[in-house]
Amino acid sequence: MSRRFAAAAALLGLLAPATVHAQQGSQPAPAPVPAEDQELLAQPASTYLITDTSQSGPGTPGQRFDPDTEVRLTATELRERGVTNLGQALLLIPELSERPSGRGEVRVDIRGARKSDVMVLIDGVAINEPFYGVFDLSSIPVTDIAEIRIALAPASPLDGPGGAGGVVEVVTTAATGARRVQARVEGSDAPGALAAVTGRAEALRGLAIRVSGGGSASARDFQVVMADGSQRALGEDARALQAALRLEHAGAGGAIFVDGWLEHRSFLSPPGEDGTLQVMHIDGETAANGALGGHLKLGGWRLEGRGYVQRLDRDLTRFSDATLGMLAGQEKISSDREGMLLRANRFLGPAFELALTANADSEHATDSDGLGNVGGGRSAIAELASGLLWTPTARLRVQTSAGFFVPIDDPSSPWPEGKLVLSLVPVRWLEVRLTGARKGRTPTIRERYQIGVGNPNLRPEMSSFGEIELAYRPRPWVLVRGAGYVRATDDLIRFNDARTLQINYGDVVVRGLEASLEIGRGRALGGGGSYQFADQGDPAPGQTSVGLENFPQHKADLWLEARLGTRGGLWSRWRYVGDRTDQGMPLHAYSELDLSVWGRLLRDVRAALRVDNLTGERYLVRSTQYALGRTFIFSLDGVWE
Repeated sequence: MSRRFAAAAALLGLLAPATVHAQQGSQPAPAPVPAEDQELLAQPASTYLITDTSQSGPGTPGQRFDPDTEVRLTATELRERGVTNLGQALLLIPELSERPSGRGEVRVDIRGARKSDVMVLIDGVAINEPFYGVFDLSSIPVTDIAEIRIALAPASPLDGPGGAGGVVEVVTTAATGARRVQARVEGSDAPGALAAVTGRAEALRGLAIRVSGGGSASARDFQVVMADGSQRALGEDARALQAALRLEHAGAGGAIFVDGWLEHRSFLSPPGEDGTLQVMHIDGETAANGALGGHLKLGGWRLEGRGYVQRLDRDLTRFSDATLGMLAGQEKISSDREGMLLRANRFLGPAFELALTANADSEHATDSDGLGNVGGGRSAIAELASGLLWTPTARLRVQTSAGFFVPIDDPSSPWPEGKLVLSLVPVRWLEVRLTGARKGRTPTIRERYQIGVGNPNLRPEMSSFGEIELAYRPRPWVLVRGAGYVRATDDLIRFNDARTLQINYGDVVVRGLEASLEIGRGRALGGGGSYQFADQGDPAPGQTSVGLENFPQHKADLWLEARLGTRGGLWSRWRYVGDRTDQGMPLHAYSELDLSVWGRLLRDVRAALRVDNLTGERYLVRSTQYALGRTFIFSLDGVWE
C-alpha cells in the first residue's frame, strides 16, 4: 500500500468512522429489531451460539460464534420496501454489488470478492450449489426470511471452508411459535408475477411444522448486443416453483430439526460470462437441499450437529446467438453434495468462551455435452477449527480462531487458516475494530472439469485480509461509519483473456475506503448516504485485462425514508456506480433512482408499490446485456396469527 493511500485511509478513519458489530452498554447499539420480527427468528437453526453476552447472556442460540454482523435487514423492512426475494434484498445494501450471470441467477460481490469467496448460510448451512460453487440468491422468497445478517469481513475458520470475502447469513422463520400464515402476491409490468405462502403450527405436542411454497413467471425482454453491435430483444420466458418444509421438536435439554427445500425452474439466459454471444435455454433445472440436526446441553457444553445433502440437475441448450436460429450444443449436469458439521461451545468463566468445530464436505458432478464428451469429477474437503472469545471488560473484546483446511481427492496440500478481531471502546459511543484474516478455497468442479474450459491443474485461491473500522453513535438515532481495508488474493481463479480456459490469473490486491452516515433509521423520518472507493491495481504480468471485471472504482448511495407509524410510508434510494470494464469493453457510469411506497390496507394486509429505475436509465450490466428499464412492481402481503 502506498504512503498516499495509507494516509488517506488513516484520515478517513478519523473523520468518517464505520459501524461494527455493536454491543449494549457503552458501545454503539444496532438498529432495534421490530417487535413483530422478534419471534420470527429461528432458534437453534442459525450458526453459532450467541457470544455477545451483554445482549443475550450465555447459552442463547441465534448467532455465529464470530459475531461480526455489520448490516441487518429485518422481515418488516423487506416487506415495506416491496422486496420479493433474497437477491433483491441484498441490492438494498450499499456495500454489496449484484450482477446477473450467464446462468440466469443473481450473484453478489462483497468488496470485489466473488463466487465461493462469499459464504451464503441458510439457517447455518452453507448452500453454494455443487458443481458451480455459487447459489441463486433470487430463489429464496421473502416470506421465508426472518432476518438477513451481512458480514463484510472474511468468515472465521469456525464457519467452515470458504467465505474469504464475507458472509451472507439468512435466518428463516422459526417453525416454533404462535400459529402463523404469511402470504404474498406480486405483479409487475416487466411483465411478471409471483405468489408465495408460508405457514407454521404445532402439529403434535412439542413438534412444530413450517411449510412454504410458491411460484413465479416472468416474460421480461432483455436487450442484448449482437456480434455486429446491433441490439435485439430476447424474451426470458422464466418459470419457477419452490417448496420447503421444516419440522422442529424442542425439549428442556435440546432440540432436533428436519429441513428440506426444493426448486424447479426453466428460463432463457442472455449471453454469458464466457465471452461468447451464445444464448442458453435452461430446459429444466431441479435443485434440492435437505438437513437433519439438533443440539443439546451436556454439563457445561452446548453440543450441536447436523448432516446435509444437496442435489442439482440441469439440462440446457445453447444457441449460437440471440436469433436462436442455430443450435450450438447441449449440456447435462448432474451433481450432488453431502456433508456434516459438529460444534461444541462452553463458557470458561465470565470472560471466556471456547468453540470447537469440525466440517466435512464431499461433492461429485458429471458434465456431458450430448456428443459423447463427458467431464466432471469429485472434490472433498474437511476443516477442524477452534476459537476463543475473551471479554475482560465491557470496553474490550478479543476474538481469535484458527483452523486447518484439508483438501481430499485433491492434489493441493493442507493449509492453516485464521482470524483475529480486536474490538475496543476507548470512549463512550465510539468503537474501534481491527480485523486480520487468512482464508482460502479450492477450485470448484466446474472450474476444474467443465467440458471445454475446465482446468484440472488449477491451484487453490488464497486471500489475506486486513481492516480498520470505527463506529460513532453520538445519539441512538445517528450512526457514522467508515472503514479502510486491504484484501490480497493469491492465484485468483478466472477465465483467460480469450475466455477459453479457467486459469490462476495471478495475485490481485484490492484496497478500499468506505464511509456512510445514517440518521433516524426506523423513525418517522430518516435518511443517509454512503460512498465506497476500491482499487485493484494494474493487470497481472502477461494479461491484458484486470483481474476483477465489472468492478467499479467508485460507488455512492443516498436514501430517504418516511413513516406514518404502522399505517404506511415510503423509501427512496439514489445509487451511482462508476466506470468499469467487462470482457475488455468499457461500461460507463450510471445512476439509478428507486422508490417504494407501502400502506396498511387492513389490520393484517399491506400493499406496496416499488418502482425500479424510476428515471428509465439505460446502461450495460455486462458487455452483452442492457439493464431493464423502468419497472413497476405491485405486491400484497398478509400476515395472520
